[in-house]
Amino acid sequence: MQLNPSWRKARLLVHLVGSLAWLGAIAAYFALAVRGFTGAADLGTRAAYMNMLDVGWHVVVPLGVVSVATGAVQALGTPWGLLRNYWVIVKMGIGILALGIMLLHMGPTDELALAAAQGDIRPADLRGLRLQLVLDSAAALVVLLIAAALGVYKPRGQTPWTRPRDGAVPGTSSPGRWLKVLTVAAALAIAAILIAHLTGHSPHQH
Repeated sequence: MQLNPSWRKARLLVHLVGSLAWLGAIAAYFALAVRGFTGAADLGTRAAYMNMLDVGWHVVVPLGVVSVATGAVQALGTPWGLLRNYWVIVKMGIGILALGIMLLHMGPTDELALAAAQGDIRPADLRGLRLQLVLDSAAALVVLLIAAALGVYKPRGQTPWTRPRDGAVPGTSSPGRWLKVLTVAAALAIAAILIAHLTGHSPHQH
């Protein structure tokens, strides 16, 4: 499905704005998580967790959906395709996983916001939960930065699903070195979150 240049640019603009805004929203969420984790038992700490609730549900999650959805539409409307190049598949996978990470931790965010609304949160209160939100939002930032790098550099490597174009039969090629490096880095960040949950350091361990 090829689009005319005007529509292509419009959809690219929407995707870029949505993705950059998503990255900025997660950065704000991370900053609030750090403020809440390191702050004293005061109004500022309570406000940080209550604001995380609004930023998470009203900004991070909607922008994540926009970024992933427009990324798929953009890929389908350009010669890169959705399944033709390894970097597109990895970038889409990263976006979906990052959105999943943030959705997974909106429940704990709700819990902390409720605790903050009820009174001061002392440094020892819900410490494991608070630390997990800091680490997971940091991991989400890392994988989204890797996704941004993939979108800019577009490492080589075509999948077996690449279709012939203009009468030529393109050959498949293995992923390039930088694609492998970025994929491993993203996988390590996501694995760190999974290991934390499997070893009992999940957000629900208070």
